[in-house]
Amino acid sequence: MTEELRTEYILNMYEELTTLNDCEHIILVREKATGLLFVKKILAHFEKTVYETLKELSLPCIPKIYHILTSDSCLILIEEFINGQTLQSVLQNRPLSESDAFTIFDTISHTLTILHSLNPPIIHRDIKAGNILITADKKCYLIDFNAARNYDANKTNDTVILGTQGYAPPEQYGFAQTDCRSDLYSLAVLLHVMLTGKYPKDGLSCQNEINTVLKKALSLSPEERFRNIEEFTNAVHRTISPSSKDYAKIVKHYLLALPGIRSRSLVKTWGFLLGCIVIIWVSAASTLSPMHPISNRISKFFAGISLFCMYFLCTDYCHMRNYFPGTKHQNRLIRYCIITVYCFLFLLSAALLSGLFDILFP
Repeated sequence: MTEELRTEYILNMYEELTTLNDCEHIILVREKATGLLFVKKILAHFEKTVYETLKELSLPCIPKIYHILTSDSCLILIEEFINGQTLQSVLQNRPLSESDAFTIFDTISHTLTILHSLNPPIIHRDIKAGNILITADKKCYLIDFNAARNYDANKTNDTVILGTQGYAPPEQYGFAQTDCRSDLYSLAVLLHVMLTGKYPKDGLSCQNEINTVLKKALSLSPEERFRNIEEFTNAVHRTISPSSKDYAKIVKHYLLALPGIRSRSLVKTWGFLLGCIVIIWVSAASTLSPMHPISNRISKFFAGISLFCMYFLCTDYCHMRNYFPGTKHQNRLIRYCIITVYCFLFLLSAALLSGLFDILFP
């Protein structure tokens, strides 16, 4: 079946009902066989690989993509229908509580962390209140990837200038190429809008502690911002007062960032768990100081820590490689060699610490 026939066949499965948000290219449709509602989008500007990746990932906070079709140089998507209203509409009707604002912030930041950890990273480039859907049970979804693109380290600026005034960083207007720090800038604007109802261009008006964090995140130069979303999120969490901080959500954030779990892949998750079991078994089975039981247990502890550090460095847990120069080198061979050197240093450190303990406590 040709692509044209496939497109026609799939589109005939759905009945068009009405446009959404007064946009002719966003249509509410009903599947004829089941009566279920879906959203049909017709895109003139798009990066197809972005949608193919999103379809494969199937992240819980992004509407599920069921079909990706092409017709007359346009891209047609059949997506999950989310019954809710945009965050922008919510903010117009009532102010958000601090707790709700930080909950939405955590959800969006976690989703962006996953997208930015891909190879190549996906940059949304249009984070704003109008692109976040809130359902009746307060679940939030990041939508509208029309401006999204894959990051290309070889480019110096963006080919197509897209984004929303007030949210878009300076580099998005053609001054430089957008990267993960561009989404970070827009996320900082969003957080300020949720907390104050105002744009930061009119002056930062949050509490002093969070103003300091936002000021750095909103720096005109990407080099002066936080290095990634996770670093920004951690800085925000440190400013939240104990009364509004939800420790369970912070723990959940770090658990969901674990290798395998962050990609929502069952195979990768089991692979991660198997790797942890192997590390624990190797550490427990090692006998470094048979004549000194206490020293042997300490040595096993250091060995386990070094092996987990190696594992997390290799899988780039919480963007760990950002703190180890050379581990993100563009040349794959050089990158792997540098990571291998760091792994050797982890093992050497464990051996030295174990030896030092033996000397101090013979």
